[in-house]
Amino acid sequence: MKETAHFLIKPPALKPGDTIGIVAPASPLVSPDYLERGIKRLESWGFRVALARSIYAFISRKDNEYLAGSDGERKRELESMFTSPEVKAIICLRGGYGSLRLLPQLNYGLFQANPKIFVGYSDITALHIAITQRARLVTFHGPMIYPELGGEPSTLTISSFLAVLTGPPHSYTLSPLPGAHAFTITPGRASGRLVGGNLSLLVATLGTPFEVDTKGAVLFWEEVGEPLYRIDRLLTQLLLSGKLQAAAGIAMGECVGCGDLTEFRELLEDLLRPLGIPSFYGFPCGHGLHHFTLPLGTRVTLDATEGWLRLEELPVS
Repeated sequence: MKETAHFLIKPPALKPGDTIGIVAPASPLVSPDYLERGIKRLESWGFRVALARSIYAFISRKDNEYLAGSDGERKRELESMFTSPEVKAIICLRGGYGSLRLLPQLNYGLFQANPKIFVGYSDITALHIAITQRARLVTFHGPMIYPELGGEPSTLTISSFLAVLTGPPHSYTLSPLPGAHAFTITPGRASGRLVGGNLSLLVATLGTPFEVDTKGAVLFWEEVGEPLYRIDRLLTQLLLSGKLQAAAGIAMGECVGCGDLTEFRELLEDLLRPLGIPSFYGFPCGHGLHHFTLPLGTRVTLDATEGWLRLEELPVS
């Protein structure tokens, strides 16, 4: 399938001394420890850090409060980071839940007029989809303050994060790590813009004005803690909506805690192989130990036979 034309804005690359803003568009942290460690880590890499005005109020919310703040608060904090002239990149505090609620309220023209690096994953998938489709801005599926940057990120997580955001070479290629549970579903090679994120959030956009566009794209997805029957249901819904068939290729990250690995592979083969679309499972992206940063919206090539995903253009300007 021929890829639809796309012209996305690439945010400026990070440079030493730049300021990185931290926002909480989804769930809160119960403890400030992760935030403090995350700030120190970013500063140790030579960056300055700016916090959303209400960030500590967001952290101190009760355990049973699943939103970091009201929709209005979270919207204002995110938009203020994009308009702040000193902030050059924005990293999300954590995922959880809440990003989807913001989509109809956000000013996408503001994001487009102030292109910046925007990083997160999991629940942040909803924002990635909306920002790339509405603001035409490249965004980054990558580590957040919780659990990675404020915890104990792997060396590979850090090196990928810094390489992609400061301007990687055109030869940036992602492959499964030695010993990883990785395999080809359908061999072949496909190129297209990279779209995707967390599987549950991709499905959550269906039937809304922010429905994910997979036409001619390399679709990436990952998941965590979902039993096999729910993975089946999520993928079946993407099939029934035509989203899997429309993709040029399917690149899957890790699915952590999603049942027996043998049964999981059988499910993927049962649902994806009949499509005849190059498909590969096992890239180190998502909720696993290693989280490589992926630039969403940029053109990539997937080789599902050999098992690699190559960046075909710089994601930053």
